[in-house]
Amino acid sequence: MIISYVLSLYLFPLFRGWLSGGGLSIGYEREHGLGVDQILEFEVALPSGHHVRVFPTEWEDDKDDFITPQTTKVTALCNTNIVANEDDWDWEPCTDLDVSPEDLWMALRGGGGGTYGITLSVKYQLFNQNPLQWIELGLGFMSYGNQTGALDDKTKEVYETIVAKFKAEKTGQLWEEARRTFTLFIVDFLFAPEKIGVSKEISLSCGSPATMFSFAGVTNLVCWGNESAFPEMSSAWNRTINGSELAKKDPELADLLSSKYIVFDMSSFGFGPYSSYGEYAKMGMKLMFGKSYDDIFPIGVVPDSPLPMLTPTKDGMTYCSINLPFALLETDDESERELLFKVLETSGGEHTTGGYVSRLGDGMDSVSPSERSSGQSSIGIQSTIDKYGDDILNDYLAAVYKYTGDEVDGFPGFSEYNHFCSEASTVSKTNWTESCDPKDDDCFSAQQLVWGEDLYAKLQDIKAAVDPDNLLDCYQCVKPSDK
Repeated sequence: MIISYVLSLYLFPLFRGWLSGGGLSIGYEREHGLGVDQILEFEVALPSGHHVRVFPTEWEDDKDDFITPQTTKVTALCNTNIVANEDDWDWEPCTDLDVSPEDLWMALRGGGGGTYGITLSVKYQLFNQNPLQWIELGLGFMSYGNQTGALDDKTKEVYETIVAKFKAEKTGQLWEEARRTFTLFIVDFLFAPEKIGVSKEISLSCGSPATMFSFAGVTNLVCWGNESAFPEMSSAWNRTINGSELAKKDPELADLLSSKYIVFDMSSFGFGPYSSYGEYAKMGMKLMFGKSYDDIFPIGVVPDSPLPMLTPTKDGMTYCSINLPFALLETDDESERELLFKVLETSGGEHTTGGYVSRLGDGMDSVSPSERSSGQSSIGIQSTIDKYGDDILNDYLAAVYKYTGDEVDGFPGFSEYNHFCSEASTVSKTNWTESCDPKDDDCFSAQQLVWGEDLYAKLQDIKAAVDPDNLLDCYQCVKPSDK
Protein backbone atom coordinates (compact mmCIF):
# COMPACT_ATOMS: atom_id res chain seq x y z
CA MET A 1 0.00 0.00 0.00
CA ILE A 2 1.30 3.48 -0.90
CA ILE A 3 0.45 6.54 1.16
CA SER A 4 1.37 10.18 0.96
CA TYR A 5 3.91 11.11 3.61
CA VAL A 6 2.50 14.59 3.92
CA LEU A 7 -0.97 13.26 4.69
CA SER A 8 0.30 11.20 7.60
CA LEU A 9 -0.47 13.78 10.27
CA TYR A 10 -3.83 15.28 9.26
CA LEU A 11 -3.33 18.25 11.57
CA PHE A 12 -3.01 21.34 9.40
CA PRO A 13 -4.47 22.53 6.10
CA LEU A 14 -1.84 21.08 3.82
CA PHE A 15 -0.75 23.98 1.67
CA ARG A 16 -1.58 26.92 3.93
CA GLY A 17 0.25 26.08 7.11
CA TRP A 18 1.56 22.59 7.66
CA LEU A 19 3.73 22.32 4.59
CA SER A 20 4.83 25.95 4.42
CA GLY A 21 5.82 25.79 8.08
CA GLY A 22 8.13 22.81 7.56
CA GLY A 23 5.81 19.86 8.01
CA LEU A 24 6.14 17.83 11.21
CA SER A 25 4.63 14.35 11.37
CA ILE A 26 4.15 11.45 13.81
CA GLY A 27 7.83 10.49 13.75
CA TYR A 28 8.08 9.50 10.08
CA GLU A 29 10.36 12.52 9.62
CA ARG A 30 13.06 10.71 11.58
CA GLU A 31 13.51 8.32 8.64
CA HIS A 32 12.17 10.29 5.67
CA GLY A 33 12.63 13.97 6.51
CA LEU A 34 10.16 16.79 7.05
CA GLY A 35 7.13 17.46 4.89
CA VAL A 36 9.00 20.06 2.81
CA ASP A 37 11.68 17.48 2.03
CA GLN A 38 9.12 15.48 0.06
CA ILE A 39 8.12 18.29 -2.30
CA LEU A 40 9.02 17.87 -5.97
CA GLU A 41 7.13 20.87 -7.39
CA PHE A 42 5.05 23.86 -6.34
CA GLU A 43 2.36 25.55 -8.39
CA VAL A 44 1.62 29.05 -7.06
CA ALA A 45 -0.12 32.28 -7.94
CA LEU A 46 2.15 35.18 -6.99
CA PRO A 47 0.97 38.65 -5.84
CA SER A 48 2.32 40.00 -9.13
CA GLY A 49 -0.26 37.91 -11.00
CA HIS A 50 2.21 35.34 -12.29
CA HIS A 51 1.02 31.74 -12.37
CA VAL A 52 4.19 29.75 -11.73
CA ARG A 53 5.44 26.18 -11.44
CA VAL A 54 8.77 25.91 -9.64
CA PHE A 55 10.91 22.77 -9.24
CA PRO A 56 14.59 21.75 -8.93
CA THR A 57 16.42 20.59 -12.05
CA GLU A 58 20.07 20.20 -11.01
CA TRP A 59 21.68 18.65 -7.94
CA GLU A 60 25.03 17.58 -6.52
CA ASP A 61 25.89 14.81 -4.08
CA ASP A 62 27.32 15.63 -0.65
CA LYS A 63 27.19 12.25 1.00
CA ASP A 64 29.56 13.31 3.80
CA ASP A 65 26.98 15.67 5.31
CA PHE A 66 23.67 14.86 3.61
CA ILE A 67 21.72 11.78 2.59
CA THR A 68 19.76 13.51 -0.17
CA PRO A 69 21.27 15.31 -3.20
CA GLN A 70 21.70 19.05 -2.74
CA THR A 71 19.74 21.29 -5.09
CA THR A 72 21.90 23.64 -7.17
CA LYS A 73 19.43 24.91 -9.78
CA VAL A 74 15.69 25.51 -9.80
CA THR A 75 13.51 26.13 -12.84
CA ALA A 76 10.42 28.34 -12.93
CA LEU A 77 7.80 28.00 -15.65
CA CYS A 78 5.11 30.68 -16.14
CA ASN A 79 1.67 30.11 -17.56
CA THR A 80 1.37 32.44 -20.56
CA ASN A 81 -2.30 31.66 -21.15
CA ILE A 82 -3.86 32.08 -17.73
CA VAL A 83 -7.34 33.02 -19.00
CA ALA A 84 -7.72 29.69 -20.81
CA ASN A 85 -9.01 26.39 -19.50
CA GLU A 86 -6.39 24.23 -17.82
CA ASP A 87 -5.97 21.98 -20.88
CA ASP A 88 -4.85 25.04 -22.87
CA TRP A 89 -2.37 26.46 -20.37
CA ASP A 90 1.00 27.20 -21.94
CA TRP A 91 4.02 26.79 -19.67
CA GLU A 92 7.15 28.68 -20.74
CA PRO A 93 10.36 29.63 -18.88
CA CYS A 94 9.66 32.72 -16.77
CA THR A 95 11.42 35.83 -18.03
CA ASP A 96 10.10 38.69 -15.89
CA LEU A 97 9.92 37.45 -12.29
CA ASP A 98 11.25 39.78 -9.62
CA VAL A 99 12.60 36.83 -7.65
CA SER A 100 14.97 34.03 -8.63
CA PRO A 101 13.52 30.51 -8.92
CA GLU A 102 15.96 29.37 -6.23
CA ASP A 103 14.80 32.01 -3.75
CA LEU A 104 11.13 31.24 -4.43
CA TRP A 105 11.73 27.49 -4.00
CA MET A 106 13.50 28.11 -0.71
CA ALA A 107 10.89 30.49 0.73
CA LEU A 108 7.92 28.29 -0.12
CA ARG A 109 9.44 25.36 1.77
CA GLY A 110 9.46 26.41 5.41
CA GLY A 111 9.14 30.20 5.16
CA GLY A 112 5.59 30.32 6.52
CA GLY A 113 2.15 29.91 4.98
CA GLY A 114 0.14 32.63 3.25
CA THR A 115 3.21 34.78 2.66
CA TYR A 116 4.73 34.50 -0.81
CA GLY A 117 1.81 33.35 -2.96
CA ILE A 118 -1.27 31.20 -3.11
CA THR A 119 -0.31 27.54 -3.41
CA LEU A 120 -2.50 25.84 -5.99
CA SER A 121 -0.95 22.38 -6.08
CA VAL A 122 2.11 20.42 -5.09
CA LYS A 123 3.79 17.25 -6.27
CA TYR A 124 5.46 15.14 -3.62
CA GLN A 125 7.11 11.78 -3.26
CA LEU A 126 5.44 8.78 -1.63
CA PHE A 127 6.59 6.02 0.71
CA ASN A 128 5.34 2.55 1.49
CA GLN A 129 2.95 2.43 4.43
CA ASN A 130 3.98 -0.16 7.02
CA PRO A 131 1.82 -1.60 9.82
CA LEU A 132 1.52 0.64 12.86
CA GLN A 133 1.91 -0.58 16.44
CA TRP A 134 0.75 1.27 19.57
CA ILE A 135 3.01 0.95 22.63
CA GLU A 136 2.10 2.59 25.93
CA LEU A 137 4.59 3.18 28.76
CA GLY A 138 4.28 4.50 32.30
CA LEU A 139 2.60 3.91 35.63
CA GLY A 140 -0.49 5.76 34.45
CA PHE A 141 -1.84 2.73 32.60
CA MET A 142 -2.20 0.75 35.83
CA SER A 143 -3.39 3.86 37.68
CA TYR A 144 -6.23 4.33 35.21
CA GLY A 145 -7.08 0.62 35.37
CA ASN A 146 -7.22 0.81 39.14
CA GLN A 147 -9.55 3.83 39.06
CA THR A 148 -11.91 2.15 36.60
CA GLY A 149 -11.83 -1.28 38.24
CA ALA A 150 -10.31 -2.88 35.14
CA LEU A 151 -7.31 -4.51 36.86
CA ASP A 152 -7.28 -8.21 37.66
CA ASP A 153 -6.54 -9.19 41.27
CA LYS A 154 -2.83 -9.86 40.68
CA THR A 155 -2.18 -6.58 38.84
CA LYS A 156 -4.20 -4.64 41.41
CA GLU A 157 -2.07 -6.14 44.19
CA VAL A 158 1.13 -5.17 42.32
CA TYR A 159 -0.12 -1.64 41.77
CA GLU A 160 -1.10 -1.17 45.42
CA THR A 161 2.29 -2.52 46.56
CA ILE A 162 4.12 -0.07 44.26
CA VAL A 163 2.08 2.88 45.54
CA ALA A 164 2.57 1.80 49.18
CA LYS A 165 6.35 1.58 48.73
CA PHE A 166 6.56 5.05 47.25
CA LYS A 167 4.41 6.50 50.04
CA ALA A 168 6.37 4.72 52.77
CA GLU A 169 9.67 6.26 51.63
CA LYS A 170 9.24 9.67 53.27
CA THR A 171 12.17 11.46 51.60
CA GLY A 172 10.65 11.05 48.14
CA GLN A 173 13.97 9.83 46.75
CA LEU A 174 12.55 6.58 45.33
CA TRP A 175 9.77 8.47 43.57
CA GLU A 176 12.25 11.00 42.21
CA GLU A 177 14.57 8.25 41.00
CA ALA A 178 11.73 6.35 39.31
CA ARG A 179 10.60 9.47 37.46
CA ARG A 180 14.13 10.40 36.39
CA THR A 181 14.96 6.86 35.26
CA PHE A 182 11.79 6.64 33.18
CA THR A 183 12.13 10.06 31.53
CA LEU A 184 15.75 9.50 30.56
CA PHE A 185 14.94 5.98 29.34
CA ILE A 186 12.48 7.45 26.81
CA VAL A 187 15.11 10.03 25.85
CA ASP A 188 17.73 7.34 25.28
CA PHE A 189 15.37 5.00 23.43
CA LEU A 190 14.49 7.71 20.92
CA PHE A 191 17.77 9.61 20.62
CA ALA A 192 20.69 7.53 21.94
CA PRO A 193 19.51 3.90 21.68
CA GLU A 194 23.02 2.47 21.83
CA LYS A 195 23.20 3.55 25.50
CA ILE A 196 20.48 1.05 26.43
CA GLY A 197 21.20 -1.72 23.94
CA VAL A 198 18.49 -0.86 21.40
CA SER A 199 19.20 -0.96 17.67
CA LYS A 200 19.12 2.28 15.73
CA GLU A 201 16.64 0.76 13.28
CA ILE A 202 14.10 0.04 16.03
CA SER A 203 14.61 3.46 17.62
CA LEU A 204 14.05 5.28 14.32
CA SER A 205 10.87 3.29 13.66
CA CYS A 206 9.12 4.88 16.65
CA GLY A 207 7.86 8.37 17.36
CA SER A 208 4.86 10.46 18.30
CA PRO A 209 3.27 13.84 17.55
CA ALA A 210 2.80 14.29 21.31
CA THR A 211 5.61 12.45 23.12
CA MET A 212 5.17 12.44 26.88
CA PHE A 213 7.98 11.61 29.29
CA SER A 214 6.10 11.36 32.61
CA PHE A 215 6.40 8.18 34.67
CA ALA A 216 3.20 9.01 36.56
CA GLY A 217 1.26 9.41 33.32
CA VAL A 218 1.46 7.56 30.02
CA THR A 219 3.77 7.86 27.04
CA ASN A 220 2.14 6.76 23.80
CA LEU A 221 4.54 5.78 21.03
CA VAL A 222 3.61 4.61 17.57
CA CYS A 223 6.06 2.28 15.87
CA TRP A 224 5.90 1.17 12.25
CA GLY A 225 7.37 -1.66 10.25
CA ASN A 226 7.05 -5.39 9.92
CA GLU A 227 9.31 -5.96 12.95
CA SER A 228 7.77 -5.21 16.34
CA ALA A 229 9.63 -2.70 18.49
CA PHE A 230 8.10 -4.06 21.68
CA PRO A 231 10.63 -6.86 22.47
CA GLU A 232 13.68 -4.58 22.31
CA MET A 233 11.89 -1.77 24.14
CA SER A 234 10.65 -3.95 27.01
CA SER A 235 14.01 -5.70 27.42
CA ALA A 236 15.82 -2.36 27.46
CA TRP A 237 13.47 -1.04 30.16
CA ASN A 238 14.11 -4.10 32.34
CA ARG A 239 17.87 -3.60 32.06
CA THR A 240 17.50 0.12 32.78
CA ILE A 241 15.31 -0.16 35.88
CA ASN A 242 17.31 -3.06 37.31
CA GLY A 243 20.55 -1.11 36.84
CA SER A 244 19.21 2.09 38.38
CA GLU A 245 19.87 3.73 41.74
CA LEU A 246 16.31 2.79 42.66
CA ALA A 247 17.16 -0.92 42.27
CA LYS A 248 20.11 -0.56 44.65
CA LYS A 249 17.86 0.95 47.30
CA ASP A 250 14.83 -1.29 46.79
CA PRO A 251 15.36 -4.33 44.51
CA GLU A 252 11.80 -5.56 45.14
CA LEU A 253 10.33 -2.27 43.89
CA ALA A 254 12.55 -2.37 40.80
CA ASP A 255 11.29 -5.89 40.09
CA LEU A 256 7.66 -4.71 40.41
CA LEU A 257 8.44 -1.90 37.95
CA SER A 258 9.49 -4.38 35.27
CA SER A 259 8.21 -4.08 31.71
CA LYS A 260 5.26 -6.36 32.53
CA TYR A 261 3.66 -3.51 34.44
CA ILE A 262 5.23 -0.45 32.75
CA VAL A 263 5.58 -1.22 29.01
CA PHE A 264 2.46 -2.40 27.15
CA ASP A 265 1.98 -3.72 23.63
CA MET A 266 -1.55 -2.46 23.08
CA SER A 267 -2.24 -5.10 20.41
CA SER A 268 -2.39 -7.62 23.27
CA PHE A 269 -5.48 -5.71 24.43
CA GLY A 270 -7.03 -5.73 20.98
CA PHE A 271 -5.75 -2.31 19.86
CA GLY A 272 -3.91 -2.79 16.58
CA PRO A 273 -1.80 -3.28 14.71
CA TYR A 274 -3.19 -0.63 12.39
CA SER A 275 -2.82 -0.23 8.64
CA SER A 276 -2.11 3.51 8.93
CA TYR A 277 -1.95 6.41 11.35
CA GLY A 278 -5.42 7.38 10.18
CA GLU A 279 -6.82 4.10 11.48
CA TYR A 280 -4.97 4.61 14.77
CA ALA A 281 -6.40 8.15 15.05
CA LYS A 282 -9.92 6.88 14.39
CA MET A 283 -9.51 4.34 17.18
CA GLY A 284 -8.54 7.10 19.62
CA MET A 285 -11.48 9.24 18.59
CA LYS A 286 -13.93 6.36 18.97
CA LEU A 287 -12.64 5.75 22.50
CA MET A 288 -13.39 9.41 23.26
CA PHE A 289 -16.69 9.89 21.42
CA GLY A 290 -18.10 6.38 21.08
CA LYS A 291 -20.51 5.70 18.25
CA SER A 292 -21.15 9.40 17.75
CA TYR A 293 -17.73 9.61 16.10
CA ASP A 294 -19.16 7.92 13.00
CA ASP A 295 -21.38 10.98 12.57
CA ILE A 296 -18.35 13.30 12.73
CA PHE A 297 -16.40 11.65 9.92
CA PRO A 298 -18.17 9.35 7.46
CA ILE A 299 -16.53 6.09 6.44
CA GLY A 300 -13.75 6.63 3.94
CA VAL A 301 -13.00 10.23 4.92
CA VAL A 302 -9.52 11.06 6.25
CA PRO A 303 -9.94 12.06 9.93
CA ASP A 304 -8.73 15.23 11.59
CA SER A 305 -6.59 14.43 14.61
CA PRO A 306 -7.21 16.28 16.82
CA LEU A 307 -10.62 17.60 15.80
CA PRO A 308 -10.87 21.31 14.87
CA MET A 309 -10.79 23.52 17.97
CA LEU A 310 -12.40 26.85 18.84
CA THR A 311 -9.56 27.95 21.14
CA PRO A 312 -5.76 27.63 20.76
CA THR A 313 -4.06 24.64 22.34
CA LYS A 314 -1.04 26.79 23.18
CA ASP A 315 -1.19 29.52 25.82
CA GLY A 316 -0.35 32.97 24.48
CA MET A 317 2.48 35.08 25.85
CA THR A 318 4.53 32.03 26.85
CA TYR A 319 7.45 29.98 25.55
CA CYS A 320 4.98 27.82 23.71
CA SER A 321 6.72 26.12 20.77
CA ILE A 322 10.40 25.53 21.41
CA ASN A 323 12.88 23.09 19.92
CA LEU A 324 15.17 20.84 21.94
CA PRO A 325 18.47 20.24 20.11
CA PHE A 326 19.08 16.63 19.04
CA ALA A 327 22.65 16.91 20.33
CA LEU A 328 21.34 17.90 23.77
CA LEU A 329 19.12 14.80 23.84
CA GLU A 330 22.14 12.63 22.97
CA THR A 331 24.37 14.12 25.69
CA ASP A 332 26.15 12.24 28.47
CA ASP A 333 26.70 15.42 30.48
CA GLU A 334 24.95 14.90 33.81
CA SER A 335 23.95 18.55 34.28
CA GLU A 336 22.39 18.59 30.80
CA ARG A 337 20.58 15.31 31.43
CA GLU A 338 19.20 16.84 34.62
CA LEU A 339 17.97 19.76 32.50
CA LEU A 340 16.27 17.31 30.11
CA PHE A 341 14.59 15.54 33.02
CA LYS A 342 13.21 18.78 34.44
CA VAL A 343 11.91 20.07 31.10
CA LEU A 344 10.47 16.84 29.69
CA GLU A 345 9.10 15.35 32.90
CA THR A 346 7.28 18.58 33.74
CA SER A 347 6.23 19.96 30.34
CA GLY A 348 6.36 16.81 28.26
CA GLY A 349 7.52 16.68 24.70
CA GLU A 350 5.66 17.03 21.48
CA HIS A 351 6.80 16.12 17.95
CA THR A 352 9.63 13.59 17.91
CA THR A 353 12.26 14.61 15.35
CA GLY A 354 15.99 13.83 15.44
CA GLY A 355 17.06 10.79 13.50
CA TYR A 356 18.00 11.85 9.95
CA VAL A 357 16.07 15.14 9.88
CA SER A 358 19.22 17.26 9.78
CA ARG A 359 20.62 15.30 6.80
CA LEU A 360 17.51 14.97 4.63
CA GLY A 361 17.08 18.54 3.40
CA ASP A 362 18.07 19.51 -0.14
CA GLY A 363 20.11 22.50 1.06
CA MET A 364 17.61 25.00 -0.35
CA ASP A 365 14.73 25.29 2.13
CA SER A 366 13.87 27.77 4.86
CA VAL A 367 13.22 25.43 7.76
CA SER A 368 14.66 27.12 10.82
CA PRO A 369 18.12 25.92 11.90
CA SER A 370 16.85 25.06 15.38
CA GLU A 371 14.12 22.83 13.92
CA ARG A 372 16.49 21.07 11.50
CA SER A 373 18.81 20.20 14.36
CA SER A 374 16.04 19.35 16.86
CA GLY A 375 15.13 16.08 18.54
CA GLN A 376 11.91 17.35 20.09
CA SER A 377 9.96 20.14 18.39
CA SER A 378 7.11 22.52 19.35
CA ILE A 379 7.31 21.97 23.13
CA GLY A 380 5.61 24.41 25.49
CA ILE A 381 7.90 24.84 28.51
CA GLN A 382 6.01 27.42 30.52
CA SER A 383 5.04 24.86 33.19
CA THR A 384 8.73 24.02 33.65
CA ILE A 385 9.57 27.72 34.07
CA ASP A 386 6.69 28.11 36.53
CA LYS A 387 8.02 25.18 38.61
CA TYR A 388 11.76 25.84 38.53
CA GLY A 389 11.98 29.59 37.86
CA ASP A 390 13.80 31.62 35.23
CA ASP A 391 17.09 29.80 35.88
CA ILE A 392 15.75 26.77 34.00
CA LEU A 393 15.01 29.01 31.00
CA ASN A 394 18.57 30.35 31.11
CA ASP A 395 19.96 26.81 31.23
CA TYR A 396 17.79 25.75 28.28
CA LEU A 397 18.74 28.75 26.16
CA ALA A 398 22.43 28.26 26.94
CA ALA A 399 22.14 24.67 25.67
CA VAL A 400 20.37 25.83 22.49
CA TYR A 401 23.10 28.32 21.68
CA LYS A 402 25.76 25.76 22.50
CA TYR A 403 24.42 23.20 20.06
CA THR A 404 23.09 25.45 17.25
CA GLY A 405 25.14 28.63 17.50
CA ASP A 406 28.03 27.42 15.34
CA GLU A 407 25.73 26.62 12.42
CA VAL A 408 24.34 30.12 11.85
CA ASP A 409 25.41 33.74 12.04
CA GLY A 410 23.80 35.90 14.69
CA PHE A 411 20.87 34.91 16.85
CA PRO A 412 19.80 31.34 15.84
CA GLY A 413 16.23 31.34 17.18
CA PHE A 414 14.71 28.39 19.01
CA SER A 415 10.98 28.16 18.15
CA GLU A 416 8.97 26.07 15.70
CA TYR A 417 6.51 27.88 13.40
CA ASN A 418 3.35 25.79 13.02
CA HIS A 419 2.54 25.61 16.74
CA PHE A 420 3.57 29.16 17.58
CA CYS A 421 1.21 30.99 19.96
CA SER A 422 0.14 34.63 19.81
CA GLU A 423 2.49 37.12 21.42
CA ALA A 424 4.96 34.37 22.32
CA SER A 425 7.62 35.30 24.85
CA THR A 426 10.97 36.15 23.35
CA VAL A 427 14.44 37.22 24.49
CA SER A 428 16.49 40.39 24.62
CA LYS A 429 18.79 41.40 21.76
CA THR A 430 21.45 42.39 24.29
CA ASN A 431 21.12 39.28 26.48
CA TRP A 432 19.95 36.17 24.64
CA THR A 433 19.06 34.37 27.88
CA GLU A 434 16.92 37.19 29.28
CA SER A 435 13.15 36.94 28.81
CA CYS A 436 11.60 39.86 26.98
CA ASP A 437 8.22 41.28 25.92
CA PRO A 438 7.89 40.87 22.12
CA LYS A 439 6.32 44.34 21.90
CA ASP A 440 9.60 45.87 23.09
CA ASP A 441 11.92 47.12 20.34
CA ASP A 442 14.90 45.75 22.27
CA CYS A 443 13.53 42.21 21.90
CA PHE A 444 13.85 39.78 19.02
CA SER A 445 10.66 39.56 16.98
CA ALA A 446 8.43 36.50 16.84
CA GLN A 447 9.77 35.81 13.35
CA GLN A 448 13.39 36.01 14.51
CA LEU A 449 12.50 33.64 17.33
CA VAL A 450 11.58 31.08 14.64
CA TRP A 451 14.05 31.65 11.80
CA GLY A 452 16.87 33.44 13.59
CA GLU A 453 18.42 36.73 12.48
CA ASP A 454 20.25 35.61 9.35
CA LEU A 455 17.57 33.40 7.76
CA TYR A 456 14.77 35.83 8.60
CA ALA A 457 16.65 38.70 6.91
CA LYS A 458 17.02 36.51 3.80
CA LEU A 459 13.30 35.70 3.83
CA GLN A 460 12.45 39.39 4.24
CA ASP A 461 14.40 40.21 1.08
CA ILE A 462 12.57 37.45 -0.82
CA LYS A 463 9.25 38.75 0.49
CA ALA A 464 10.15 42.27 -0.68
CA ALA A 465 10.85 40.94 -4.17
CA VAL A 466 7.74 38.75 -4.40
CA ASP A 467 5.27 40.94 -2.49
CA PRO A 468 6.68 44.44 -1.89
CA ASP A 469 3.26 45.83 -0.91
CA ASN A 470 2.71 43.05 1.64
CA LEU A 471 -0.54 42.04 -0.02
CA LEU A 472 -0.37 38.63 1.71
CA ASP A 473 0.03 39.32 5.40
CA CYS A 474 -0.63 37.73 8.77
CA TYR A 475 0.42 38.34 12.34
CA GLN A 476 3.43 36.02 12.31
CA CYS A 477 4.18 36.08 8.57
CA VAL A 478 7.52 37.20 7.17
CA LYS A 479 7.43 40.95 6.56
CA PRO A 480 9.12 42.56 3.51
CA SER A 481 12.45 44.24 4.14
CA ASP A 482 12.97 47.94 3.43
CA LYS A 483 14.74 46.92 0.23
